[in-house]
Amino acid sequence: MRAATRIAEFISKGNLKPGDKLPPERNLAKILNVSRPTVREAIIALELSGLIEVKVGSGVYLKQNKPNLVLMDKGIGPFEVLELRRILEPEVAALAANRITKTQLKRLEKILSEMKNQNDTPAMQNSDKNFHVYIAEVVANTAISGTIRWLWEIRERTELTRVFHERILQEGIFPLLEQHEIIFSALSVGDTDLARQSMSDHLESATKNASNYFT
Repeated sequence: MRAATRIAEFISKGNLKPGDKLPPERNLAKILNVSRPTVREAIIALELSGLIEVKVGSGVYLKQNKPNLVLMDKGIGPFEVLELRRILEPEVAALAANRITKTQLKRLEKILSEMKNQNDTPAMQNSDKNFHVYIAEVVANTAISGTIRWLWEIRERTELTRVFHERILQEGIFPLLEQHEIIFSALSVGDTDLARQSMSDHLESATKNASNYFT
């Protein structure tokens, strides 16, 4: 992860000492000429490596000076996953609105009911996964459903992504039930435009809420 290495170099050259606060995310993005999601993922990697500490609602602080950084994880990051989901899933939802059957709607409604019972708890995460994966399965395209399932599996396969999602759950950042209900309503009436837009809005909101971990 080049951005993480560059942030570590910036730290080592900036005369920062343990306990000092790093510049805001937007400033680091400008300094390094990278996107803000790239900075966020670099910060996660650096935190896993023990160089920095993220204090929710406060900022990012230097934990120790370690110029010769060895990153603990070089896997796919959570914001990389979210970016790809934002590209794919709105169109998947539009396709599903055209193809979903009454039987499949009942199955999706059951998953949504499970989400309601688990609302604002860590257990909701699994139902959230089932909801999105099932919408992809409705499309009846194994390339699509396999890709969406793979994107969810990454959350457990790489330490970078797994630890990040564990931490945002600990901070009380859960999937938004109301947005899933809007997606379900769009699918139930076969409204492709609404299904596309509601899924896009949902993933945009998920990205924003995940970003709150850094502010």
